[in-house]
Amino acid sequence: MTKYTDFINYHLSMLMDNVRTDAYRQAISRVVKPGDVVVDVGCGSGILSFLARRAGAKHVYAIESEDVIEVAKLVAAQNGMQDKVTFFKDVSFHVELPEKVDVIVTETMGTFGFEEGILGSLTDARDRFLKTCGKLIPHSLDLFLVPVEMPQFYQHVVDFWVSGCHGLDFSPVRSLTVNNFHPLKLHEGTFLSEPKRVE
Repeated sequence: MTKYTDFINYHLSMLMDNVRTDAYRQAISRVVKPGDVVVDVGCGSGILSFLARRAGAKHVYAIESEDVIEVAKLVAAQNGMQDKVTFFKDVSFHVELPEKVDVIVTETMGTFGFEEGILGSLTDARDRFLKTCGKLIPHSLDLFLVPVEMPQFYQHVVDFWVSGCHGLDFSPVRSLTVNNFHPLKLHEGTFLSEPKRVE
């Protein structure tokens, strides 16, 4: 395994989340106009930056503090965008941009809306980077909860660790597993009630 394995797998799971990525693609195509300048706060593998360029942004500033930015640079070069996307390897709070931007995009919401500090970073980016009439993507966040029942998944992914493996006790890993991110496509048959918006 290389030092890139963990973040490649993590970002792969996000890129494979077609519902989420397509919602961003649609929002970016509606909001970003030809000639706009865009900043992508927490760009990760660069997907939102590249979608902004495809939507007509004349330049994108891509900010990412983790090593995955090297992957984004490779993808930018492979797609002929290296001259139109400027990368900053730092936290957005420490970055100074050479100009104000028309649109801020960010996907720093984790799996439950607030894990990655979206409120602080987006507020700071808005105040320092955004033009007066600029736009934010996302501009709001609605959180919905629904209890689900998935016994086969639970048995396969969670209870595996307490069933014993080659005669060894791996049960301490169970607590790590139940508190980890497991991207799944759910269907209504797994819902135990109607989804409810968190107020």
